[in-house]
Amino acid sequence: MSHLARRAEIMKLARLLGTPPEQLEFLSHVDALAIRALREQATASLFDGDRKMLHNLASASRLLPAALIARIAEKVFGPLLCARVAGQMNVERAVDITRRLPTPFLADVCVLLDPRQTTELIAATPVEEVVRVAAELSGRKEFIVMGRFVNSVPLKSIRAVLEAEKDDETLLRIAFFVEDPSRLNEIVAVLPEQRLRHLVAAAAQMGDELWPEALSLMNQVDLGWQRKMANIAAALPDDAVRQMIVSSQNCDLWDEILPVIGLMETAGKRRLTHFVETLSDEALQGILRSAEDNSLWPDLLPLIGLMEAAAKQRVTGLVSLLSDTALAGIVQATEQRGLWSDLLPLIGRMDPAARQRLAGLVESLSDTALAGVVQAAEQGRLWNDLLPLIGQMEPAARQRLTGLVESLSDTALAGVVQAAEQGSLWSDLLPLIGRMDPAARQRLAGLVESLSDAALAGVLRAAEQGSLWSDLLPLIELMEPAARQRVTGLVESLSDAALAGVVQAAEQGSLWSDLLPLIGRMVPGARKRIAGLVESLSDTALAGVLQAAERGRLWHKLLPLLGLMEPAAKERLSGLVASLSGTALAEIVRIAEQHALWNDLLPLIGRMDAAARQRVAGLVESLSEGGLAGIVQAAGQRGLWNDLLPLIGGMERPARQRLGALVGSLSEPALGAVLRAAEDARLWSDLLPVIGTMDAAGRQRMAHLAESLSDPALAEILRVADQGQHWDDLLPLIGLMGQAARKRVAGLVESLSDSSLSAILQAAARNRLWPDLLPLTALMNPAGKQRLADLLDALDDAALGGLVESVGSDPAWSATLAELADSLRMDRRNRLLGLLQKGASQSAA
Repeated sequence: MSHLARRAEIMKLARLLGTPPEQLEFLSHVDALAIRALREQATASLFDGDRKMLHNLASASRLLPAALIARIAEKVFGPLLCARVAGQMNVERAVDITRRLPTPFLADVCVLLDPRQTTELIAATPVEEVVRVAAELSGRKEFIVMGRFVNSVPLKSIRAVLEAEKDDETLLRIAFFVEDPSRLNEIVAVLPEQRLRHLVAAAAQMGDELWPEALSLMNQVDLGWQRKMANIAAALPDDAVRQMIVSSQNCDLWDEILPVIGLMETAGKRRLTHFVETLSDEALQGILRSAEDNSLWPDLLPLIGLMEAAAKQRVTGLVSLLSDTALAGIVQATEQRGLWSDLLPLIGRMDPAARQRLAGLVESLSDTALAGVVQAAEQGRLWNDLLPLIGQMEPAARQRLTGLVESLSDTALAGVVQAAEQGSLWSDLLPLIGRMDPAARQRLAGLVESLSDAALAGVLRAAEQGSLWSDLLPLIELMEPAARQRVTGLVESLSDAALAGVVQAAEQGSLWSDLLPLIGRMVPGARKRIAGLVESLSDTALAGVLQAAERGRLWHKLLPLLGLMEPAAKERLSGLVASLSGTALAEIVRIAEQHALWNDLLPLIGRMDAAARQRVAGLVESLSEGGLAGIVQAAGQRGLWNDLLPLIGGMERPARQRLGALVGSLSEPALGAVLRAAEDARLWSDLLPVIGTMDAAGRQRMAHLAESLSDPALAEILRVADQGQHWDDLLPLIGLMGQAARKRVAGLVESLSDSSLSAILQAAARNRLWPDLLPLTALMNPAGKQRLADLLDALDDAALGGLVESVGSDPAWSATLAELADSLRMDRRNRLLGLLQKGASQSAA
């Protein structure tokens, strides 16, 4: 029971014992029910000791007339003995005697009566007598005595007393000491409404003197009367309302008035709130303590919710200082009464440490309770208060709340996004979005993408500051293309440190499937910065990038990034790409062709080992003419011949033939770049087969360019042709060179070994390349010609016939051949000369 009930019990006990209430102050912390029990025991002790003697005295009184007994009682026995005997007398006899006693004496007797034994007597007392005695007792301010008799007085007598007693203060003081609160409902019910209003107004105006008694009455009547009296109090003039608050503070009556305020209509609560806001922090702390001690949070929270922002902030600071136990009580009360709309604004104003404590309490609620929290945030548009709370919860609780938030309507989700934008709460919302299922995240993406560029920049800042890229990246890729492009523009303007955070999140969260499309939309400068970050990843991480590109078919996004990396990173990546399946490599080739990304892919291919390059070559050689032309164009524009030539070198001859035609059609400067690449990277073994497949015009232009090569370069070409048996590709090129260049080549050829010279002759014989070889032979010195003649001597007749047929009637080549014939063995020389003569005759004919 409340401390007012405790105070009433102490005063009644003091009255019974005839001692000042102050001497019983030590009972102020004892429960009121315990004090009442003590008072009842004291009453029994005081009144039951002489019951037999009193009973005998009451029996003897029946022998005398009532008038005489009344005279004796007043003059001889006195009030105390009369009071003791009254409980032992016959009721009718006792009533007859009381009618003959003066009112003052009856009042003296009433003060000393034992209520337990005189209930029937009091109930049988005539109404007019009750009114007279009540007036006498009221005049003496014997409110405790009057309160004791309320339980026994019939309602008709009570009504008569109320009509006779015009002093509101008296009624309230009597009510304060009524034993049975249920009688108070009957008493209040017989009061006219106007009298009830005057009663409450009088208590408010008298403040500390009477307001406690009024509050006691309000808290003891039934709920309906409580609500009626609460609203009467709320409708009083400002001065009276102010005095109610002041008196409640002065008398420490918050445990009494808070339930009353809780029953007021909203307008009334708001009026009282205005005055509560003016209290000092110390007073507000007292209110909080009272709410904590008496579990009155359901009454106080709505009151706080009606405060102005400044006052609410003050209260928030005080609530933040409460113990964990007190905060748990607040959360429990909020859950049970559905007061989240009042509590959430407080939580939203708390400092992070206090909010963290609340988060730990809220996250332990059931799913049903959490649903109530979300519903309150939706209905009251309190997301700016709830989101920071969710942001401080443990992952498991955030996941549970995510399920509740993602089930909201589009309108509600729009409110969430709006709150995050207005309150800069993306650091709290993004982790929720990151946990949502794809369908809900898609809905959020549609809302976020409609934000302004400034708002989207705020989202990125939150992701950067809170390392929340793992939550944001999947959201970006669910947006419409135009919004994705806007976000891309914002991302590419981030600092290197921020971009490093993006890459780190993609690595740790395996989010390359979300990041690669973003990178693919960036301008080259930003993509270059990202490339610098990605290339520093471990091989395992880079393998994850490739895996994402393969799984999500994102090679068109990844290849441009790889193309911007440093050579060392490309080297590492080429090894990873080379280890991909044939299907994956085929997809890469297809994407490179479709999106014209050969300038990004070729550097990777050029760094692969021979086996991997051979696999890619098999895929490339099946491309259309347009696809192959794209490769050649990319190599020409970006100077990637050192990457392309090894690829071509691994192709089958038909594919080389097709590429040779494309390379041969290049401009002379482009062909010059091809030669320089072959020379710088020693790729003659790859280039010579290409040259061998060129048409005459392409080979002629290539020969013209090759004439300017240095002797070491020409010597390297001959060495490669010798080792790779590429004489059938080289000889047509040499044959098209000018006289001076051929002379230099002849000097290099005549220094070759006999086996090499023999290979040259065999290539010439096999491919009828004598017209290309003989001009070279003619420029050799005699020793070189002799060695060739010796090797020519080993050719069979078919080969010699082909030689003669190739020379035809050309006198220059015939003279050269005749010169060689002079060095042959007799039979061979005769045979060769015969073939020459026959050929000449046929030509003449």
